[in-house]
Amino acid sequence: STSHILKTTEDKVKFIDMFKNIYDVRSLCKAVKLHHSVYYYHKQNKENSYKKANEELDKRIKEEYEKSKKRYGSPKITKILNKQGIKVSQKRVARRMKVLGLKSIDEEYRTTFINFGKYKIVMFAMAKLMEMETTDQNKVALYLFNNINYT
Repeated sequence: STSHILKTTEDKVKFIDMFKNIYDVRSLCKAVKLHHSVYYYHKQNKENSYKKANEELDKRIKEEYEKSKKRYGSPKITKILNKQGIKVSQKRVARRMKVLGLKSIDEEYRTTFINFGKYKIVMFAMAKLMEMETTDQNKVALYLFNNINYT
């Protein structure tokens, strides 16, 4: 089986091109489990519009991702791109980010709001900021409650 070697259609087309002088194209297509019409379609249409669109989209996603200092995930990047006139779904941006290996680091900086009566205290998820050895939210909240001047 060639499925473990030839994963993409482009790989299969290249393989067929290499051996088409020796073997029949239809036999090669059967061997790599590619319909012969797909092979001929790819031979005629060398330019893939989706591939071009994805390359342009990838460039824009990387640009916005770097602008946000790697903090924005697919929902925010989608909103930014839509505001710029690039119509794209959040699901597509998420897929492209996964392919590019981009993941937001937003979780490290996420804040949690805790109500103590009329006081709202911001608790940072990074316990390093408070020089504590724990990330337990209850301990951090108690530390903040006891060490913040409310006057």
